[in-house]
Amino acid sequence: MLLLLSSLILPNLNAQPRKIYLDPYLGGAFKGACSEGSCESEIAWKLANRIGNILTTEYKDVEVLLSHEKVFFTKESDRKAKANEWGADLYLLIKTNAGGKTGFETVIHETADTTTTQYQETLHKKVLEQFANKQRSKPITDRGMQMFPVLELEGLNMPAIASYNMFIDEKTDRTFLNTDANISQLARGHANGIVAIFSLERKREDTNILFVINSPEYATMDEAITDITSLKEKGLPGNVFFEGNVIKIRYGHFHSEEKADDLMKKLEAAGLHPTKRKLVAP
Repeated sequence: MLLLLSSLILPNLNAQPRKIYLDPYLGGAFKGACSEGSCESEIAWKLANRIGNILTTEYKDVEVLLSHEKVFFTKESDRKAKANEWGADLYLLIKTNAGGKTGFETVIHETADTTTTQYQETLHKKVLEQFANKQRSKPITDRGMQMFPVLELEGLNMPAIASYNMFIDEKTDRTFLNTDANISQLARGHANGIVAIFSLERKREDTNILFVINSPEYATMDEAITDITSLKEKGLPGNVFFEGNVIKIRYGHFHSEEKADDLMKKLEAAGLHPTKRKLVAP
């Protein structure tokens, strides 16, 4: 079963929407590499889904096709056939690595043409840019841009790139992948790469959408005020508010999800546990 995400704004009648095929590779009972309860299939699916949502929510003239739904596994030959039949402009294979090392890398087939090489360079650069000057206990290692005889990238009629996102069996990388804000940053980096490759035009900001970042509930007002003082010492925003009868801290609210995710990452780096909600005005 396939999942199609389409841009909500009608494209320019003179422009053909760019077609991006995202393949999280595994699904269902096929979980791939697993370590300490974390599995490749879960992470790859989450990442692919967020890349697709960013593209179709924020940009014009783009369609995204996911190779399969989370609970299903589709044979490799069928996934490739569907991408070819659909006429995809880019095939992006999304995986994690295993083997006890660390870092991010992209791979294209050794027979790839110049266009594919250029696409790889752009995507790779944009993913790494997303983590420049970000707070993290261990920086992302750039494992480089590779060319191998990758079987998963053979038999395709469009530029194809494999994205290997960290090592699931390495403790620091696994912790990184299990942090929601980091997945959002990875998704943003991949989306930025695709936007740059195809010169996608951003939709006008939808002021009817608001991303709200809150704390978990507090038992007492004194506890919340103590945390507000700590936030100010760290240069982080926050105000106490009541959600019904529940005491919480509002860290911020944004029309831009990218800005919301940036704050989420800073809060999580400070040891906090923020939640993000998307509110849509009627």
